[in-house]
Amino acid sequence: MPNPTHPATAHIPLTLTLLTTTLDLLSYTLSTRFSPLASTLLSLLSLSDLTPHLSLLSYHTTRLFLLFSLPAILTGILEFHPLIDKEGGVKSRKAKTVAKHALLSYANVIGMGWNWWVRGGREGREVKGAEVVVSLVVGGVGALAMAHLGGRLVYEFGMGVGRGRSWKRRELMSKAGGVRENGAKENGATGNGVKENWGKENGIKENGLAEKME
Repeated sequence: MPNPTHPATAHIPLTLTLLTTTLDLLSYTLSTRFSPLASTLLSLLSLSDLTPHLSLLSYHTTRLFLLFSLPAILTGILEFHPLIDKEGGVKSRKAKTVAKHALLSYANVIGMGWNWWVRGGREGREVKGAEVVVSLVVGGVGALAMAHLGGRLVYEFGMGVGRGRSWKRRELMSKAGGVRENGAKENGATGNGVKENWGKENGIKENGLAEKME
């Protein structure tokens, strides 16, 4: 197999879910008794102009997260199945870590999808307490745990490391073998044909070699 594609597709939704969680939290705190604290934070970050639009912005980042999650999940499934076949099921530590990573990913998508759905009919796509809790659990803590497991798969178990290089090496070796075989065919020297051609040139049959020598 060529280089793994899942890592390249996973970082965008991970970034979006963490961004959405932050925006949800800021948007909610601005409507509670913690509003002065949130306002001060936004002022320090020079983001005061975004205050009225935070809930709408987080709604759209949720949509983007769901969109970019599709290729991440599909590539993850495609790369997980060969591992299950190789490991003989979800028995090894490596396979169990992949399974946990996948379950957290699914929970993240389901939770953020629910957030997006329930806020769709509200004025200004307002975020409420239940959605903030879901964002913090699956989009914050869950996403960080998922990223941690993904890092373990690479740095502890070496998943995908050097795979593209070994695949390229096998491809080159296969091509080299084909070139040698084609060259041998062009020269009439494939398999036992080497002996046969040599024998014909020297007037010696393979089965009659001893007789000829006598």
